[in-house]
Amino acid sequence: MTTIPSLDVFVVGAGPAGLTLAIDLARRGISCRIIEKLSVFPTGTRARGIGARTQEIFFDLGLLEALSASAEPFLPSRFYDRDNHLVREVDPAWSIDPATLPTPDAPYRSSLMVSQQVTDTVLRERLASFGVEVERDCRLISFTQDRDHITAEVIRAGKREVIKANYLVGCDGGASTVRKGAMIPFLGETWDDEISYLLGNLSVNGLDKGYWHTWTDASWGYVSLQSMIKAATWLFVATVSSGKHGTLPTPTLETFQALFEERIGMPGVQFSHLTWQSLYRRNLRVVDRYRSGRVLLAGDAAHVGQEQGMNMSIQDAYNLSWKLALVLKGAPNALLETYQAERLPIVRQNLITMSAQNLAGPGGASAAAESITNAILNKDSAVDPTQLSVSYGSSRLSRDLDDTTGIRAGDRAPDAPCLRAESGEPVRFFEVFQGTHFTLLVFSDQPVSWLPTVESNLLRAYRVIRAGNRDTYDRYTLVDSAGHAYQAYGISDAALVLVRPDGYIGLTGGNLDQELIIDYLHDVVGQ
Repeated sequence: MTTIPSLDVFVVGAGPAGLTLAIDLARRGISCRIIEKLSVFPTGTRARGIGARTQEIFFDLGLLEALSASAEPFLPSRFYDRDNHLVREVDPAWSIDPATLPTPDAPYRSSLMVSQQVTDTVLRERLASFGVEVERDCRLISFTQDRDHITAEVIRAGKREVIKANYLVGCDGGASTVRKGAMIPFLGETWDDEISYLLGNLSVNGLDKGYWHTWTDASWGYVSLQSMIKAATWLFVATVSSGKHGTLPTPTLETFQALFEERIGMPGVQFSHLTWQSLYRRNLRVVDRYRSGRVLLAGDAAHVGQEQGMNMSIQDAYNLSWKLALVLKGAPNALLETYQAERLPIVRQNLITMSAQNLAGPGGASAAAESITNAILNKDSAVDPTQLSVSYGSSRLSRDLDDTTGIRAGDRAPDAPCLRAESGEPVRFFEVFQGTHFTLLVFSDQPVSWLPTVESNLLRAYRVIRAGNRDTYDRYTLVDSAGHAYQAYGISDAALVLVRPDGYIGLTGGNLDQELIIDYLHDVVGQ
């Protein structure tokens, strides 16, 4: 047995949540290891919709360009009845929802259709650029914790190791070993009598690959075949039920072919090369707490069944990482407590809404058919697919000193195109937010003498002025050339807005006193 020297954070599970967490920790100079029990990384489409808020996170982490290059196009969708009669056609080019169009304050409103296999690969490559590799074939066996450390025992490639760390974070999915070891309850419900979903990636002959095809029927729900041009495969999705024998079908190529022939009966359509398969049954569960001492949870280890599951998991990790890093560098432990306080109510409310919708709605096949239509149109009546509406207004980190600003503490900080006053170079708010720091925006047409003095490794500060201002310019000045910044932040008079490292508003006020910023940062991070 080998004992590994102590490190800052030990991450269990190398899915999107664990990888996002490890990337943000690594770029903050936090030592971490991340393990994955599988010896071969999983393949397949799995979760594929990268939502608007998650794209903003990935922009900050330097991932968005690579992921955008791999995004599948939204193809026209054809809907048929069970007799294969075309009922309607939905072309995204014909029915653009204004709510999905980019705006200066929200440039990524439409989802990116990227297979999780690709997302995971891009995340792993970004993590490797910081010198951290995912350790495959490494399984957590047990762990203990005391006041100062956790001690974990793992089996890596058949050999036992002991790992000591300041914190352990479980990102190891719905069957989480970390959650079970921490004895954190996983409360909720499994919809045993509801529709389940048969999914797979396979090759299809006999269908036009320029369309997504969906067949619906009141008795069995839907069958969908969606061409994925860049991935050179198709996504098969079908609703299934246990039937009179109380068993669900096994997801094999033969099962997919037989089910299609039984329901659709379209001659000449043949399946081959099944590369990924899954049988999914809706299971809504959530922990009663995200933390037990030095053990924390994120993603599916803390909640399953979310309509925006991968996006919610990534946002868990992104909320946790900067707080954990600052606590490791000396910030008060109270900062880490805000992770659960901010994320758990969001997750609970989403699950409550979904459960209530299921109980109130018609359920069964008709609801299943509607769900895929909503997915194609990037709509969902239970959960905001963009996640741009998420707010931490009730958090102790959110402070509005007055009503000067239209935007409120706890809200997501909008983007805005500006110009650097000194050079005239275009720059976006998201670009000045990018990194590991807090960002202070001082909206003022008058010079602020103390502004340069507050800048540090922890904080970057900028004065935002309106177009036409003839003041002396410096490198701290941004020109709101088109008025988008003042509009998005609801600014009519001088005001300050402090943006947290995760892109949410921490502090707002109309008093341009540097002591307010110093006091806030001292309270939150001890500096």
